[in-house]
Amino acid sequence: MRPRLTALVLFAVLMAACGKSSELQQTQANMAKQKSGTIDLRLAASAGSGDTATGPSGFRLAGPFSFEGKHDLAVFDLTYTQLLGANSKVTKVSSTGSAAFVDTGAKTYRVAQKDLGPLRLDDSPSGGFDDLGIAGWVENPKTTKGSSTDRITGEVDAPDLLSDLARVAGPLGGDSQLAALNGDSAKRLRKLVKASSIEVVTGAKDHQLQSLHAVIDFGTRAPNELRHTLGKYAQARIDVRLSMRKLTAPLRVAVPDRYVKL
Repeated sequence: MRPRLTALVLFAVLMAACGKSSELQQTQANMAKQKSGTIDLRLAASAGSGDTATGPSGFRLAGPFSFEGKHDLAVFDLTYTQLLGANSKVTKVSSTGSAAFVDTGAKTYRVAQKDLGPLRLDDSPSGGFDDLGIAGWVENPKTTKGSSTDRITGEVDAPDLLSDLARVAGPLGGDSQLAALNGDSAKRLRKLVKASSIEVVTGAKDHQLQSLHAVIDFGTRAPNELRHTLGKYAQARIDVRLSMRKLTAPLRVAVPDRYVKL
C-alpha cells in the first residue's frame, strides 16, 4: 500500500470523514486515487474584530507531492509555516524519491534511513489519500451545478472537522497538546457553535477537489472543549482553507547543496 498523506505528517498533512452528498462522496473517493498534485492547507484561528482582532494562530502547509514513478520514497517539496500572531516560523521538508530533508532556515538536515518508513512506496495502484475525507465535514449539503464545477455548501460539523485537524496538526504542532473530540465533548461543542459555513468546489465531470473553505464561529471566546482539542490554536473563530491542483509535469526535487545527516 502506498503511504497515506497522513504518513507524511512526519513532514506534513491531513484528515478523514464520511457524508451524504453524492458529489462529496465521489470527490472523497477520488482523493484516494490521487497520485500527484499541489496541496495548500491552512488553518487560521483568531479572536476579536477590528482593532481588537488577534493575529492568526495556526499553520499552513503548501507544495507539490507525487506518489508516482520508480522511486523508493514519495516525492514532495513542502513548506510548513507556523502562524504565530504577527510572526511566523517556516520549515521546508522535501524528498527526492531516495532521500528526505528538513530545512529549518538555519540548517538543512538529511532524515535518517530508519525514519523513512512512512514515505516508502510499493506497487499499489492506489494514491496517497485513501485516509483523506471531506464529506463528513458538511452538514445539510446543497449542490449548485455548473458547466465546469459543482459548488457544495452547508454548515460545518465542527467536532468532525476539528478532530481531523487535531490529528493532522498534532505531529506538526508538537507542543500544542492536540486531542480528538468525541462523545459528550463533541455533543457539547456542536451546541456552542454560533455560526458556521463551508463551501466545497469540485470538478463537475471528474469530481476532483479544487478548493474548500470552512468557517466556524464560537462567538466571543473559545469553549473549553476547543482549548483541550486545539491547544494554542483555540480561538473564537476558525478558518480552514484547502486547495488542490494537478501537476502539469513530473515532479523532480533536487538534493540540497549542503546538509547535515541526522
